[in-house]
Amino acid sequence: MPNLTDADLARMRQRLDEMLAGLRSGDVGAATSAGADFSTIMISASGNRELQTHVDLVVTRMRRLLGLTPESSHWRPWIDGYTEVLTLLEQGKPQAAIVRYRQIYAEVRADLESGQGAAQGLVAARPDPLR
Repeated sequence: MPNLTDADLARMRQRLDEMLAGLRSGDVGAATSAGADFSTIMISASGNRELQTHVDLVVTRMRRLLGLTPESSHWRPWIDGYTEVLTLLEQGKPQAAIVRYRQIYAEVRADLESGQGAAQGLVAARPDPLR
């Protein structure tokens, strides 16, 4: 992470704020776009184009789940993870930030594989016929 500049960190902070604001306002599209940009900024600074390809695939799949509702618990690993990654980077702890970033994906996968997360997402996706 030595290639991350202060401008990169500022853009990451802005994208995190935009993601949270999107969730608060119910604009899931804006939230997912801002979250994807957060990762892209960090990965671009690392120069790892292959990783970006894989992350793009995960983001595309997660959009299907996260797009269901802004209240979904599926957002929690991303919100907590991105917040902690950015804090670690701002504190000059790039190795800890990398470890935490990788942990986000492990948490998301565990949530989805538990069945409980997937079921919750499907329930949240069902339209309320009384509305």
